[in-house]
Amino acid sequence: MFLYTICFFAVEYDPNRYRLNFLRESKEELERRRYEAQTVAVKTIAKEEMEVDIRAVYQPGSGGINLKHLINCFLAICKD
Repeated sequence: MFLYTICFFAVEYDPNRYRLNFLRESKEELERRRYEAQTVAVKTIAKEEMEVDIRAVYQPGSGGINLKHLINCFLAICKD
């Protein structure tokens, strides 16, 4: 027969453990980001340029998607 030991550590209950902390940004930071958002041009690209070959992302027999390669492909398209 096996004997299992369960250890319970006495931890004080903290009602704020999941509390979200929202930091307030300075007015200078908000103005800088607002100016940048209004002045930087958005580049539109065609749907065909966004398409990635499935063999570049998913290799048969690998057991999953190569997310690192997928992200790199997306970033390369966006930089151009």
